[in-house]
Amino acid sequence: MSLEGLPDDFVLSTLRTSECFQRVKNGKKIVNVSPSVLSKDGYLSIVYLVEVIFNDDSKFSCILKIPSAKRYIEAMGQDEKNANLAPLETLHNRECQAFEILRQCNTTAPKLYASKQVVDVAKDSGYVLMESFVDNAAVFGIFTAPTEEQCINVAHNLGKLRAEVAKVPLESYSMWNEPFRVEQDMLTVLMQKHIPALIKHDKETFGPLTEELEPFTNRKTFSYLMKGHAEKLGVQSLTHGDLHGGNMIVKLNPDGSRSNEIASFIDWQTSFCGNSLYDLTTFLSFADAKTRHKMEKIVLDEYYNTYLEHCQSPDPNFSREICQELYDIALMMSGIEWQHWFGILTDNSGNMNEDDMKELKEKLAVQTRDVIQDAIRLIRKYDLQSLINNA
Repeated sequence: MSLEGLPDDFVLSTLRTSECFQRVKNGKKIVNVSPSVLSKDGYLSIVYLVEVIFNDDSKFSCILKIPSAKRYIEAMGQDEKNANLAPLETLHNRECQAFEILRQCNTTAPKLYASKQVVDVAKDSGYVLMESFVDNAAVFGIFTAPTEEQCINVAHNLGKLRAEVAKVPLESYSMWNEPFRVEQDMLTVLMQKHIPALIKHDKETFGPLTEELEPFTNRKTFSYLMKGHAEKLGVQSLTHGDLHGGNMIVKLNPDGSRSNEIASFIDWQTSFCGNSLYDLTTFLSFADAKTRHKMEKIVLDEYYNTYLEHCQSPDPNFSREICQELYDIALMMSGIEWQHWFGILTDNSGNMNEDDMKELKEKLAVQTRDVIQDAIRLIRKYDLQSLINNA
């Protein structure tokens, strides 16, 4: 048995489903297969680096991602005997579906080698087998505040993504709703868990803010902001759905330090068809307010101009003005979500000492306050409740 119960024969059978692996193997004998766990933590899946050594000393490396019922049950606090694994299956299958779309495009996503969807994850595990960036790139990091140049680079890659995905018939994925927040309504559970921690940290600030957002902290609002508004305008597109720094890989400089160049966007299990500006807004929301406000017009110009540059037939409905509107709509969603980011990030901050934890909480509190306040201004400006009522 391999790490975390992964049998070697399962690894080999998975590799054999990949045409890329078969081309590299090309009659050579396998001397050694070594899977090692890359994701020590994680709520949904286990990610392995798989290295295969052949008899001529050549090597094949890839990433093998497998949904984990054990991790999911523990993360969601469910009873093992009565656990509902349907959300885990939905999220894994969505990532498989997304990779089938992405493999038709020239995008900033890992190259897919093979994948398998699941019907019952408790009995038959699915998988995603994909390109490895180990040794050449590193995770950007969820605690890393984006610089101005990084904001521009992400905007450029997302603009190109929208242009490339336009080559794929929209009807092949237009029915996709956001699986985590809308199809399964799992965000509401997280909100209920983490909002109290935010209010406890600073009731004077966050009590009124969360109270004003309370009417919009529900699945109906999530659906409208993430999909409904873009669909009403006829400008929906493929959206990653969880584009923070923990789901982004950057290339390494020659000295091993992280560069500003994006290598790949990873973890596509919450992808959907809807407001594609949600991805850019999510990433920018992790920058400090000064940087975000300074860069908003610059990055939206970069996003939109890159889309025009790479799109063979630009959508006439997707104007620069509509691009701004979609960004504003997405920022409302970011403000709602930042109610729980404070709790998530402080819960997953590792073994910090008391002083470092206090500093982290103060930093996150300022960031949370700024994003929520900007979102509330837009909610009032657009009269969000009327938009939802008339949808």
